[in-house]
Amino acid sequence: MRFDVKTGSVTQQRTTCLILPIYSEGPLPQATRAIDSATDGLISELIDAGDISGKTGTTLLFKPSDGLACKRVLLVGCGTRGAFGRKNLRKALSRVNGQNQAGSPLLRHGSGFYIKPH
Repeated sequence: MRFDVKTGSVTQQRTTCLILPIYSEGPLPQATRAIDSATDGLISELIDAGDISGKTGTTLLFKPSDGLACKRVLLVGCGTRGAFGRKNLRKALSRVNGQNQAGSPLLRHGSGFYIKPH
């Protein structure tokens, strides 16, 4: 398996799908917060509307408006921040793998994951 490490702003990552964590309580993780700001609070609106809860394994895929380098954003519920560990990570990633229809490798970057473009 090959991993690429990239630095820079999460909002400038060119990727087919940007995968970001959502916890069921507390503030948004740094990378998720950056995308929320870049989309004028869209992620916060989706959470407030109940479209995603942060429950472990829940997912929500959306196409962001112009201004982001990624084609899609996949929000992944990771449960409570304090209880997040191997079990919740495994459950969340199994859901992400099910969403990865293109068969692209997943890359981890900071507090977010990216699907490497072909």
